[in-house]
Amino acid sequence: MKLKILHPQIFKDRHSADELKKKHWRLYDYLVRYGAISPDRKRVQFTGLVTLGANETYCFVPRKSLPVSGATISQEIQCAQLTMNVLKKFGTSAQRAAIHYSEGESGIIAPVISELARDYREHGIYSERLKVHGINAGKTNWPATIAKELPYPSGNTAVYIDFRTTKPLRSEDNFLATIQSVIIAEIYDKHFWWLKEEFGNTKRPSPQRVRWHRDQWPQLLRKFMRGLYSARSIHLAKLLIEYLKAENDNPEGSFFCGLRDFHTVWEHMLAKTLAGAEPLWNTKLPKPHYITTTGVAYEASGMRTDIVLRHADRLIVVDAKYYAGTSTQNSPGIPDIIKQIAYKTAIETIEPDVPVETCFVFPTQENHHSTYDRIEFLSSGKKTVPDFPPVHCYYLSINTVMENYLKNKTIKLLKA
Repeated sequence: MKLKILHPQIFKDRHSADELKKKHWRLYDYLVRYGAISPDRKRVQFTGLVTLGANETYCFVPRKSLPVSGATISQEIQCAQLTMNVLKKFGTSAQRAAIHYSEGESGIIAPVISELARDYREHGIYSERLKVHGINAGKTNWPATIAKELPYPSGNTAVYIDFRTTKPLRSEDNFLATIQSVIIAEIYDKHFWWLKEEFGNTKRPSPQRVRWHRDQWPQLLRKFMRGLYSARSIHLAKLLIEYLKAENDNPEGSFFCGLRDFHTVWEHMLAKTLAGAEPLWNTKLPKPHYITTTGVAYEASGMRTDIVLRHADRLIVVDAKYYAGTSTQNSPGIPDIIKQIAYKTAIETIEPDVPVETCFVFPTQENHHSTYDRIEFLSSGKKTVPDFPPVHCYYLSINTVMENYLKNKTIKLLKA
């Protein structure tokens, strides 16, 4: 019998909250509980995966990652697979860099699920080597034979008719294997659609019966770990505990894996994919100090740029903005604009002979035309005020950025 693969229903980040409430009220209530609806209750603010029970799976993809209308089911599934793999990679990077997650967010669980699937493909269900003791069946255990069997004299020697023996046996009848079989079967059912590469050609395992309540599994796994010695078995147990820990934060039968604010991922992906990105600029920037009347200086929090690119003969200060960028209402406001101008001034003090430009980078659909070219300060007579340098606006396909991020490839912000 061929296993039916469960595919999710696809929504976009920033989906209408009212529409979701009317058509999928259980999902809406769940997202409200986890703070994934905007404060004004108008939009969903979530990117990732939600499952409610056995047959309700929903994936929210980043804004601008699907066409405005007319996306095929195949396009939606491919976009959802791309999104989950980005969250998986970002989650791994977040663990390494100790990126802080807001309360209730569980983006890091994506790499845990992926690693459990990969471990199953490479090693199968965990089994341990046991020594079975017997008689005349295996390697002779001479100390046990001499101690427990009766020898018969034969000339000047003693002859043993029966021998105590030991025989190695691989056993999957242990607690770790039992829990792994249940959890891998769950992951296979709910996540195979985006973990095909991790699972490979492996078949869904048959979950074994567990006599302990699920709430006890993490504690029992920790206890079982005390008797484990191989690096693989210890790592597997830790992964299963991490999976169960994330699950315990959700109501029974539900699953939540994602981020309420994809902006952190957008910024991280651009930092990893934009050609010419230079690290450590924030350590070089001048910092504000409060000076007392007696001349003592107290350092305040400094400026922190998102990304600085060295492009040909100039430096470009990039502010990654996960905004729509299609009107003045959904574009950066005056504080962000002034910050970019301040960054330009700060960098010019470090490399005074190199031209410095600033820009915002917005996500957009494939082959979509830019809405804005730049931001300028104009006088009341609509003339450019030269004391305020322009801030440029660039739009990059979010799917192209995600694909290049997964492939560790770079993108040129400017063609020339």
